[in-house]
Amino acid sequence: MRQAESLAEPTVRRRLVDAAGMLTTPLLPDDYLTVFNPLWAFSQLRGRIEQVIARTADAATVVIRPGRRWPQHRAGQHTAIGVDVDGVRHWRSYSLTSDPGRPDGCISVTVKAVDGGVVSTHLVRAAKVGDIVRLGPPEGDFHLPGDITRTPLLLITAVGLTGGSQFQSAKDFITQTPVIGKLIFQLLPVFVLWLAFAFVYQLLPNTKVKFSAALVGGAVAGTLWHLNNVFGFLFISRVATNSKIYGGLGLVPVFMIGIYFSWVILLFGAQIAYAYQNRAAYLQDRLADNVNQRGREFVALRIMTCLGQRFQNGLRPATVIQLSAELGIPSRLTQSVLRIMEHMGLVTEVAGAEAAFVPARPLENINAYDILLAMRTGSGQELPLRGEPELAEIYGEFARIEKAERETASAISMLALVNRSSPPPALAEPEVVHEEKLPAFAIAPEKIPTPKKIEVAEIKIEPPVEEPEPRRETVRPGESEFPL
Repeated sequence: MRQAESLAEPTVRRRLVDAAGMLTTPLLPDDYLTVFNPLWAFSQLRGRIEQVIARTADAATVVIRPGRRWPQHRAGQHTAIGVDVDGVRHWRSYSLTSDPGRPDGCISVTVKAVDGGVVSTHLVRAAKVGDIVRLGPPEGDFHLPGDITRTPLLLITAVGLTGGSQFQSAKDFITQTPVIGKLIFQLLPVFVLWLAFAFVYQLLPNTKVKFSAALVGGAVAGTLWHLNNVFGFLFISRVATNSKIYGGLGLVPVFMIGIYFSWVILLFGAQIAYAYQNRAAYLQDRLADNVNQRGREFVALRIMTCLGQRFQNGLRPATVIQLSAELGIPSRLTQSVLRIMEHMGLVTEVAGAEAAFVPARPLENINAYDILLAMRTGSGQELPLRGEPELAEIYGEFARIEKAERETASAISMLALVNRSSPPPALAEPEVVHEEKLPAFAIAPEKIPTPKKIEVAEIKIEPPVEEPEPRRETVRPGESEFPL
């Protein structure tokens, strides 16, 4: 509910500003508001310098009061400051040095004048109290997540509940109950370990992890961790009885083995969380390593066609999971193909909550041969040839085959392929016409006497679609003999 209100508030404010702009034409509403208070501007966030504190001869702390639209920043973020010098506005980013919850609502930056630095020199030596500066929104991810402290607290709680002497009085009080007392102190440490590992698997990976998947992985890892502690205590007690023989060195291998098993349990739980979140495509991912080169090239054509269709239809960029679900391709294979095409400049990654991809060039400037060439030369290098006479004839035939394929594939642009290809189920609308087209493409023989009207209607549409078919049929017999 709060998120919906935060999204609706800028929309309402924008409509009010647009309505006010119609009344103040040819001026803007900011031209009137800044007469009363320069910090009331809507078009650009502004701030007023409240104080300039000299730290050294060439450094100063500038205290700025931002406008009411300034969002709450976090420790470790930075902001851009714009100043007007000689009629030109210059921008520079500085780290915020003030506390996020400062009582007076001001922010501060500490600036050191740099030789040739226009903004730094102006802020240190020419800025005065009352000057108006432009501000950018706080940016930067150099800060801890808000829930990062839960994991160590849960781990400390679990260890304390497992063997802490300070909880002994509480244990004695609760264990007086006949059945519940024993179950609480046997299951509570395990449950706390589950939550601790679940937060680790949700916060630490550099991708979006669902809490249900993190909880499943945390349950497995927490249970194994608890069993490892139980058997570890037993083993340590056994080693302690033999300390007279081995001395203090008997604990060294126990410590090393404990570290090894701890990391194995942590990584195994992460693998369980990944498998649970991607359980629909996890089994298919195991088949990705067995796909041959011809299959990878066909997958690249399908992915590029799907990205082009989404771009043509004005849809949001597709993520790896969305492409894998729409095309039925293992996510691991989808990601590896996308990385190769990104390296070759065919697709580009856009920022967001998850990595998404769009075509890097106009679709009419990308052809099928560009994709095939990217999949064949995107990684690695060719083996250098020796100057032997018998290799000239072989290489000549190889070059002629490659030339024929290049001429054929270069004539197929991605724009034409996108326009004549049927969209995937996620993009196609549930129309009857879409269902009628499938038999015409899939069953060309005259075995269906019923849809006569459909065949007559599609005869007018098929000639431009059927033009490239003879070209594809002539290529297919040679694919099994192609050396690549």
